[in-house]
Amino acid sequence: MPTFLSELVSQLRGIWSRLDGGQRMTIVAVALAAVVGLGGIVWFAGQPDYVTVHTAVDSAEFTEASQAVTSAGVGVKTDGMSILVERSQASQAYAALMSAGVTGESDPDRGLGDSGLASGRLETEDRLRVQYNLRAKKQVERLDGVLSAYVTSHKPKRSVYSSLDEETRPGASVTIKLRPGTAFAPVARNAIAAVSTAVGIPAKYITAINAKTKEMFTLDENGRDVSGGGFIEQQEERSRDL
Repeated sequence: MPTFLSELVSQLRGIWSRLDGGQRMTIVAVALAAVVGLGGIVWFAGQPDYVTVHTAVDSAEFTEASQAVTSAGVGVKTDGMSILVERSQASQAYAALMSAGVTGESDPDRGLGDSGLASGRLETEDRLRVQYNLRAKKQVERLDGVLSAYVTSHKPKRSVYSSLDEETRPGASVTIKLRPGTAFAPVARNAIAAVSTAVGIPAKYITAINAKTKEMFTLDENGRDVSGGGFIEQQEERSRDL
């Protein structure tokens, strides 16, 4: 043993021999606490760091998102309707969600910035709005005669001033690509109903658009066509009869 270690051990033994029983117990307790604390730090440092990549709005969306992530070989944990993955696999999970047409959470490495909680609240509202739009898109694409659809919506907070009612009015649009030979007006009416349910906006504030012809279809508060869609329906019926 090196000389300095021998001297150190001798000094420690001398100090230990001069301590009474209570002092020795105190030192042992402190040493054990330090060892346990250090062990706990090492253990926690070795645990996976999980982040939320998606929060579903219903069970169907939760199942779809979970299957998309697991099919990409990413392990998941669940917390209610939220899907969590290890931070190191977050990018892979986002890519899987995007490929499946499911919107994920914002980048976990990005903070709230200087705007603090207000910015975080707005980001959360934006993410929910995107999820509602995707859900509406999927429901419209399930309709007969629809090849694809694109949905946008906005639902600003109402103002206490009636003069701003027009500016804070909600709105949505659904652009529909139809299969050849499919009548636009009946599909548009059903699409508006589906979007209204999915995004929580009254049907009278939703416009359906034919992706090919750019025709528009809207309804009033009583469900009556106010866009000339009735004329469109008549023309389509006549063309089918011919």
